[in-house]
This record gives sequence, structure tokens and C-alpha cells, in this order.
Amino acid sequence: MSAPYYPGKNTSLMRRVLLILLPLLALIRVYDYWLHGQQVYDLVAGLGLALMFVGTLLDERGETAARQARCLRISRTALWVGFVAFALSFALRFGLFG
Repeated sequence: MSAPYYPGKNTSLMRRVLLILLPLLALIRVYDYWLHGQQVYDLVAGLGLALMFVGTLLDERGETAARQARCLRISRTALWVGFVAFALSFALRFGLFG
């Protein structure tokens, strides 16, 4: 007889750390946007970190194979868009676009 399944049973330590760290970093960036200058790059970085959090959270979700494949696609898309948004925030911050 196998052990009962519960959510988060097979998650790695790195994934658990990311699920705690990414929302905190996103909140810090949004706080910085609201109270210290309202720079667009802070908002873009907060959005990128939030999307990376959603991508990490949706990984390994879904009961059926079709739902798992759909969640995996959404997860990978959210991770990549979040990464691009976070990189874009640094490009905006340091004026790489002119």
C-alpha cells in the first residue's frame, strides 16, 4: 500500500524557496513603485516576478494527463514571460533602449 498523496509531497526544496521568495520580491518591487518614485521598471519587475511565481505554482498541477499538459504549457509560458519582463525592467532601468 502506498502512502497517501497530498499536494506538495514531491516538491523540491528549491521550489519551496521560490514559492516563498518570488511573491516577497514582487511585493517589494510594487512597494518601491508606489512609495519611491513610481518608476515603470519597478512595476515591470514586480509583474515579471509575479508571473514567475504563477509559473512555479502551476507546475505539476492537474488531475488528468490533458490538464497536466495544459498546466505545464501555461506554467512554462508564464515563467518565460516573467523572465523577459524582469530582464526588460533592467533594460529600462539602465537605459539600454535609448
